[in-house]
Amino acid sequence: MSWQRALLLGSVSSLLSTAIWARTPLTICYEDVTLRPWSMPEGKGLSLDLLRSVEAKLGESFVLVSKPWKRCQAELKVGNVDAALGMAHTAERRNFAVFPMLANGGVDRTAALFEDDFHVFALSTSALEWNGSTFHNLNGPVAVQAGYVVEGRLRAMGITVISEDKSVQDGLRMVENGTMAAAILQGHESVLLATGNERFKRTVRRLPQPFSHEAFYLPFSRQRYANEAKRIRRIWATIAELRKSAAYQQKEADALKAAR
Repeated sequence: MSWQRALLLGSVSSLLSTAIWARTPLTICYEDVTLRPWSMPEGKGLSLDLLRSVEAKLGESFVLVSKPWKRCQAELKVGNVDAALGMAHTAERRNFAVFPMLANGGVDRTAALFEDDFHVFALSTSALEWNGSTFHNLNGPVAVQAGYVVEGRLRAMGITVISEDKSVQDGLRMVENGTMAAAILQGHESVLLATGNERFKRTVRRLPQPFSHEAFYLPFSRQRYANEAKRIRRIWATIAELRKSAAYQQKEADALKAAR
């Protein structure tokens, strides 16, 4: 075989491989509870819309599957799913997930899907206080949603944590019935329920200072990133590009306003 023919065949093979690669869907797991305005089990939400815009812009193919959050993480670890939507960055999670990173070793916040607060809720009659770094008058365990990033941070503070509840309603109910001294719950959904539900707004209060403010990303499995790093970096770059566009920022502002 001449070198010209070998080169031609190699080029054709490369093009075919690229075409097949481009058509290979990426499976993205997202949580099966409502997290307005970012995602909802039925497939609605800003973050899911953002991924669909990424699909259209890059000619990508995403398969979106809704599962319990701890299962999303477990399947990401073993490579059963390619990515998990809306995961906060921690050093521990980098053992099994690849986040968009800067050259200096920090996480690239511009590539986040969204940012949100974790709020502290307690009984209306409770003397609990949180100043942004320390709890005062915390007399019992704290509820968090299963698999959420705040669990590790609370345990590092020496606080007893119960992470069996899945939804914000579960957490608020445990505060209301006195099972938990407090609950730390994510985002607008928790505030909406605590202030809009007649049952909870009489018995539960939100402390003024959020527990933390987090950026949430689309990390990929180590297995998928090892095989398709360029493809994944292009997805992260497109997320950053679309999020900073005037059209998306207006859409996000409108959705956040409606969620208050």
